[in-house]
Amino acid sequence: MALFVSFGVLSAAAAENAQSVPQDKEQLTQEVGMQAVVYGLPLVMMDITMKNFTNSPSPRGAPANQFVHERAFPPASYKQVVRLNVDTLYSSAFLDLTKEPIVMSVPETHGRYYLLPLMDAWSNVFATPGSRTRGDAAANFLIAGPNWTGSAPAGMQILKSPTNMAWLLGRTETHGPADYAAVREIQDGYRLTPLSRLAGAYTPPAAPLDPKYDAKTPPVEKLKAMSATQYFDVLARLLKANPPPDADAPMIAKLARIGIVPGKPFDPAQLEPAVAKSLDGSVSLALQRLQAAVAQLGATGSSKSTNGWRVPPMTVGSFGTNYQLRAVITLIAFGANLPADAVYPTAFVDGDGNILDGSHRYLLHFGKGATSEKA
Repeated sequence: MALFVSFGVLSAAAAENAQSVPQDKEQLTQEVGMQAVVYGLPLVMMDITMKNFTNSPSPRGAPANQFVHERAFPPASYKQVVRLNVDTLYSSAFLDLTKEPIVMSVPETHGRYYLLPLMDAWSNVFATPGSRTRGDAAANFLIAGPNWTGSAPAGMQILKSPTNMAWLLGRTETHGPADYAAVREIQDGYRLTPLSRLAGAYTPPAAPLDPKYDAKTPPVEKLKAMSATQYFDVLARLLKANPPPDADAPMIAKLARIGIVPGKPFDPAQLEPAVAKSLDGSVSLALQRLQAAVAQLGATGSSKSTNGWRVPPMTVGSFGTNYQLRAVITLIAFGANLPADAVYPTAFVDGDGNILDGSHRYLLHFGKGATSEKA
């Protein structure tokens, strides 16, 4: 069984029939349009999230290449990021590596768990500085874009991003509000400095906010409101600025057939009218199918449902060409870590198979020894 709802595979025979039967051609175009939405979802979502972040005043946001630290646990009303932790305080930043690398400095954490994962524009985790990989000693990391060819200062580890847009979504272990002061001291030691400004004191510049930009509407809601033309135009722009990996070449060729070309504005007027019209509902239809796929996440395979719980595949955070899994995670757990750092169990029903309902209270039970490392 397939793990996710299928978006169709265009066989040679189907493609040939589509050339001779207009209705089939339109249907096939619609399918390709939905595949394009699924393929580009993390890229478009990353762009929206970054714009919300960089157009929000402190403490909700900051300019590119600057940290924002959550100083207290977020309220339930917080919607900018899905599935927030409630046992860590977040430190986040969006990076623009176009001009030069950014040096990330980390203080000694004195045995406290921390994780500063770095995601490329496609939501793949390309580096995981933290206590698991580096221990708790102070360290400096040079985060460089794909086109940078320089040398790092002595003793500094290079973390190469596949794209110039990157997201740093850090977590620092926090034992309740009484622990805030100690965690804030560590957060203040996290620093981002352009490589060219490493020598001497550096004060991050202020950046003007765009007063016309709506930074309050959550990214997922903005995504749902996009027309196909808007979505495909943004995707084409982002594909130029954040080139996809070589393995995506077949998908890039497929996108070109419906007018989505990296760096070229998407213009439905360049398509046959009937073909252009068939793309109109691509975003909403693709999101509907993905929502259906969410309910099946982890329902098959080695991580099949147990007592109502489902665990996503162990390829989360390193998706390869599994575009459907990547898109589903973008919707329900955008910014997800590698399984080595976190897993994301999901439940839609209780242990008896009844749909979870906010009007009931539930007891979460762990068997004896079931929470040990060996378990």
